Amino acid sequence: MAASTQRDNHILDLIFNPGSHPAPPAVPLPAQPEESISSKAVAALSADQESQMRQREAEGIKLAEAGQPSAAVDQFTLALAICDKYASLYNNRAQALRLLGKNDEALADLNCAIEYGTGEAFVLKQAYTQRAVLYKAMGNQDAALADFETAGKLGSDVARVAAVRENPFAQMCNAIMDQVMAPYKQALAESNGAAAALPPATKRARTAGEDEMQQ
Repeated sequence: MAASTQRDNHILDLIFNPGSHPAPPAVPLPAQPEESISSKAVAALSADQESQMRQREAEGIKLAEAGQPSAAVDQFTLALAICDKYASLYNNRAQALRLLGKNDEALADLNCAIEYGTGEAFVLKQAYTQRAVLYKAMGNQDAALADFETAGKLGSDVARVAAVRENPFAQMCNAIMDQVMAPYKQALAESNGAAAALPPATKRARTAGEDEMQQ
């Protein structure tokens, strides 16, 4: 048998002596200003500019939902030309860019959405959730977990569930439980299979015997 590594010993120690190890540090919720950069930028627009921007955004959303992400990106970009600090637009354009497989551009947009939208919980929970999914797809598990946890604290139920599933401690516990329960599941399956293989007469005899014992 190969000698256990230091990492193996550490994992075993975590399993059998969980109280001796502190839990992984919680991700703090980002400080929320009274007013976001995004809301200030929108407030500075004229009524006509804001109307045009929101029309472009609405059209972009319709195009994205209709399966036309490239055209949607164009509309979001036109809207950003009117207000380049409106967080919601970056969030929406990032989603369309992801559909086009442009992950680096989507990540840049999500970073802008988080920067400009800090103070707007609804925008932030979407941006953090999207960025977590993107990080996971790019293989950055630690960053994905951190963003899922932050989005969960901001009110995203989807992100809260994902954070638990992505947590390495939870994954380790689930794997251990699967190993512990495997023999019992196998024994139950074999028992059910053996009962199903019995001839009908034998099954009736066993049932009758069981009934008499119960009486």
